[in-house]
Amino acid sequence: MAGKSRKDHRGRVLPPNVSQKPDRRYIWRKVIDGRQYVLTDNDLNGLKKKIVNKESEIQNGIYSAPAKITLNEWFYKWMDVYKSNLKVTTRENYFTGWKNYVKDSQLGNMQISKIKRMHLVELYKELSEEKGLATATVHNVHDV
Repeated sequence: MAGKSRKDHRGRVLPPNVSQKPDRRYIWRKVIDGRQYVLTDNDLNGLKKKIVNKESEIQNGIYSAPAKITLNEWFYKWMDVYKSNLKVTTRENYFTGWKNYVKDSQLGNMQISKIKRMHLVELYKELSEEKGLATATVHNVHDV
C-alpha cells in the first residue's frame, strides 16, 4: 500500500494520525510517552492548529493531565511559562494576591477539572462578605 495517501471527502491528503469520521469531523489520535491524546474539529485547518499547539505544549513540558493538576499548581506553572515577561511589580502583585486570597482557599486546592462556576462565586462571596474586600480587589483576584 506504499504510495497511497489517505484523503478526506474533499480529496485533501490527511496529515499523519488524522482521519475523518463518517459525520465528516476530523480526529487526531497519537500516543506520546505512553499517553494517548485525541483532538477533534469540524475543520481540517482548525485541527491542524490544535495539533501544533498540543504538540508544542507536550514538547515544552507545559501540558499535564488536567484531571490531576490543582489550580495552585497551574497558577505557578502559568506564571513561570506564560507570564515570565511581566514587570517585577506586576508579578509581585499577582503572587501577593494569590497568596492572600486564593492559595489556601478550597478553590486553590481543587483539581482544575472539578472546578465549577459555583466554586468561583463562593470564593468571590467569601472575599467580599467575610474578608470585607472592595469590589475592585475581588475583580483583581478574578483577573489573575
